[in-house]
Amino acid sequence: MPTKKKLGAKVTPKNKLNCQLEVVVNDLVYKGEAETLDQCLKDFIASPDFPFAVKTRVVIRYSEGDKAGQVIWPTLKARRQFNLISLKPYWSELVAERFENNLA
Repeated sequence: MPTKKKLGAKVTPKNKLNCQLEVVVNDLVYKGEAETLDQCLKDFIASPDFPFAVKTRVVIRYSEGDKAGQVIWPTLKARRQFNLISLKPYWSELVAERFENNLA
């Protein structure tokens, strides 16, 4: 007797967004997810929550999988870093690389 095949939708695994970024600046909280920390930073720069004038210290919480880290930037450092990230696209890669090194 021949075997019967069941027809149905195949389940394809979705790309998990395993990196999270939370930025607290100027009494605003930005939360985002992406595949990499670099993409999280680029999404933050492109979001309407991106501050053009940093007035307070910045708290950045990030995680990749089950590893998490936190960075607190003073006001002057945050202004400098955000200006560099918005003006030079490669700078977000360098910052994301530093964050990843802190996770290990």
